[in-house]
Amino acid sequence: MRNILIEKRILAGLGRTELAKNLKVSESTVRKVEIGERNPSVPLAYRWAKKLHIPKKDFFSIFFNYKADNM
Repeated sequence: MRNILIEKRILAGLGRTELAKNLKVSESTVRKVEIGERNPSVPLAYRWAKKLHIPKKDFFSIFFNYKADNM
């Protein structure tokens, strides 16, 4: 299953380390959210969506649809 959050990050020209620094979280947190092992807090999700130029509502749709597909 492809992960849309990873694709969006790559399309934005960001590495995992750079995104983590921008979001003020660890690289591990970014990885875990991207692969669906961790849920982002609402403030983190909003910062993430803004950084990747994704409307907030779409960020949650992407994340939770990905989680539902992998259950």
